[in-house]
Amino acid sequence: MYTYFNPRFDKVIIDISPGEYIATEEDVVLSTVLGSCVSVVINDSSRNMSGINHFMLVEGKGMGNLGDVMRYERYGTYAMEALLNEFIRSGSDKKKLQAKVFGGSRILYRDNEHLNDIGEQNIIFAMGFLKNEGIPIMASDTGGERPRRLFVYPRTFQVFLKKEKKGPPPVPDIQKTLPPSESRIVLFDT
Repeated sequence: MYTYFNPRFDKVIIDISPGEYIATEEDVVLSTVLGSCVSVVINDSSRNMSGINHFMLVEGKGMGNLGDVMRYERYGTYAMEALLNEFIRSGSDKKKLQAKVFGGSRILYRDNEHLNDIGEQNIIFAMGFLKNEGIPIMASDTGGERPRRLFVYPRTFQVFLKKEKKGPPPVPDIQKTLPPSESRIVLFDT
């Protein structure tokens, strides 16, 4: 997580990356950027508390071995349980929780063709998990072909969404983006 003060929001921003999650009652803004990844925002309105996760894939191979716990938070099966457990552990009543779901865009390309729809798999998983847990989905913005940036206000459960430009990101030409002296890679300096 990366935390910084943003004068435009006049608040501290906590920016989360894939594999991270947070639940808080603080007067901050939680932020993340999503492509095919999905984020679920959970709220306990009785406590003015919200949380968010950010997962990349539904599950990983070999998840039975929890040798590297941080690695497993990138997967929905772990990320959803971890976020829900943050609420339960801090005293939330599961019956009072509600959720919003975001992300799952089709942005992965190879040779101008979509790769298998990881985003859709993530959406189906998140929605199914919430249904199985009895947590109502109050809003969602999922699918499509555009990345999203989320700004979540934990105390109010408000989510502001900005959709980015459509399509795959351009691959930069390193020769054009770096000055000539920095455009080569030196593996060993002898």
